[in-house]
Amino acid sequence: MWTTRSFLLLTLALVSASSAQSTSNTTDKLTVKAITGVFKGVVDPEYPGVRQFRSIPYAEPPLGKRRWMPPVPASPSLQRSHANRFPPPCPQYLSKNLTTWNSNITNFSIRLQGQSRISGSMAQTSSEDCLYLAVWTPLNATRESNLPVALFIPGGSFTSGGVDVPYQQPTPWVQRSQRHIFVAANYRVNIAGFPWAAGLEDQNVGLLDARAALEWVYANIPAFGGDSSRITLWGHSAGGVAVDMLAHAYPSNPLAAGLIMQSGTAMVNVSHPDPNYRDFTFVAKNLGCDFPNAPLDERRSSCFKTRYTPYRNQEKKKKRKKKKKKRKH
Repeated sequence: MWTTRSFLLLTLALVSASSAQSTSNTTDKLTVKAITGVFKGVVDPEYPGVRQFRSIPYAEPPLGKRRWMPPVPASPSLQRSHANRFPPPCPQYLSKNLTTWNSNITNFSIRLQGQSRISGSMAQTSSEDCLYLAVWTPLNATRESNLPVALFIPGGSFTSGGVDVPYQQPTPWVQRSQRHIFVAANYRVNIAGFPWAAGLEDQNVGLLDARAALEWVYANIPAFGGDSSRITLWGHSAGGVAVDMLAHAYPSNPLAAGLIMQSGTAMVNVSHPDPNYRDFTFVAKNLGCDFPNAPLDERRSSCFKTRYTPYRNQEKKKKRKKKKKKRKH
């Protein structure tokens, strides 16, 4: 015979099972198997209808011998990664001079986690290991959805900017629409992306980064529910300049079906050319890579690639940790 206690226990069991099933379904929706890896996203409770894959590498870290070289595309992989934190922006300098951007409308700038926006130093949240993109999709998007895609290239006069900029994140828009996918990509800026060094063949690797991001999206976005034939390449300010330049640089293989150039075209010169290579020379002198008699600055660029490799120590630490784990097991 049923008692009140039995009824309550059965009700709780059913509710618990239903909740577990719901959690399992949501977890499955958050995991996507792409060509370059298996990525698990996150859902912000404020926007429950949006999957966010906040940090996906589209190229190898541009460190050591890869510094100032064209990006090396991320390799095919089955490695699982949690994409729940936004990537660091590429290295950039915070000016001491007051501007509209660092005093009045700071939400158009990268997050600094407490650092002064007029510190006159490098942004502490930035990193050379920065060639990542973020993907926002409707929660229920699948391979069969074939949704249109926007790939956003941030602005910043080719000296600043990145994915983690509050005013440029599209979560509310995707939540409302449920009819498109949005991607935003970091690319190297300032001297890291446009070095103007006599000893380097490529002076615009930042633009090549943006192209590499587009190639990754074209190849991988179907796994997230996107349609590779309906990609719009969208740039703001310097990002608009980059979009226009890429359209001219790859006329026979544009990959993008449409372009949006917001406040910037290839007619706007914001690349800060330095024909006398003074900036690169200044940095070289201050980092112990100054060789005045070296032809075409070749020794300077080589010194940067082999000697100034702060990331190398981090890689060694990771390897040591892996070895310790193996020993324990």
